[in-house]
Amino acid sequence: MIASEVPFNQMMRVAAGNPELGVPASYMQVEYGLDELLACWDGFVHTSDSYGMEFKSRKHVCLEFSNALNEYLEYLGEPVSLKVGS
Repeated sequence: MIASEVPFNQMMRVAAGNPELGVPASYMQVEYGLDELLACWDGFVHTSDSYGMEFKSRKHVCLEFSNALNEYLEYLGEPVSLKVGS
């Protein structure tokens, strides 16, 4: 499966039930806006598809996006913790 097979709204549903993705996605949305989160998703999907990355499942796509989003937030110097409520 390729990343473009997972729409943004489905990634957001996964984020709602998975703190590993939900925390950085929520942080990005609150601090930078929904448009920035969508731009990050679009960039991840485009890059993954361009490099021919194959994923095992939709959840796998979302977890890899979580890793990429966490790295991006770290690059920005944002103090995002994976502990909910911290």
